[in-house]
This record gives sequence, C-alpha cells and structure tokens, in this order.
Amino acid sequence: MKFNVFTSMTLVSMAFGNPIHANSAPTTTAPVAAEIGNMSEKDAEAFVAGLQKMLKVTDPKDIKEIPNTIANNMVHYPLRWFKDANTKNATMIKTPAEFVKNYSEIMSAKVIDAILNQDMKNLFINAQGCMIGNGQVWLDERGIKTISNF
Repeated sequence: MKFNVFTSMTLVSMAFGNPIHANSAPTTTAPVAAEIGNMSEKDAEAFVAGLQKMLKVTDPKDIKEIPNTIANNMVHYPLRWFKDANTKNATMIKTPAEFVKNYSEIMSAKVIDAILNQDMKNLFINAQGCMIGNGQVWLDERGIKTISNF
C-alpha cells in the first residue's frame, strides 16, 4: 500500500463506516513536511487513528467486518507474526484469508490494547516505519508488517 492523501483518508473513512476501495486511489502523492522513509508522520497518525476507530466499533454488523477490512486493506503480506515472547522465528501470514482465519490469535487482547492506547504524541517513527505500543505492531508505507503478541 503506497501512502498518499487518498490512502490516509481511506483508512480513516473505513473506520468511520464509510469504506472506500484502495484500488481507486489516485497515484499523486501529497507533499508532506517530514518524510520518514516513504511514510510521513501525518500518514502514520492517520493510519493508527483509523485502526483505533475501527477497533472501537460496537455495532455487531460492523464488528464482523473488522477482520476482513484489516486483512484486505491494512496489512502488507507476508505479515511477520510473533506468537509469544518465546518465539524466535516469526510465523509468516501470506494471505488475507490466512490472517482472517487466525485473527483472534494474531489480534490478541495485548495487541488490541496497544493499538487502542497508542497516544499520537508518543508515536515512534523511524526509517523502518512506525511502531505501535512497545513493538506489538510495526507498519510502513505498505501497511502493517509485523505483529508481536508479547
């Protein structure tokens, strides 16, 4: 996923229940003040805010769509998934279907708490991407690339 103004608005609009398909995104990249790798600070904040909003929904119909929406629009494959602190090698999640199948394990309570409690003022961003929590989630300009359940 290439970040641009449309992508940021897409992620936020998905969280607000007004999905827009990323396939229709224009190719023009908006100018940004600070670039970190290929991701701007604003793009990272918009991505995290959209993910937070999505995980806060309470309507049962919307809740059912969360795994598919994240799998198909917010994850870069293969996703590196570290199941626990004792796992030295990541499990590679290669497809959206595999992500959805393992959603409840991948998106553990600890991972969801890290996402929901992430303060935008303390968002860690470097040349490798953006870290949520204490490393529970890493993302870059293509989407979520690593999830750690510890």
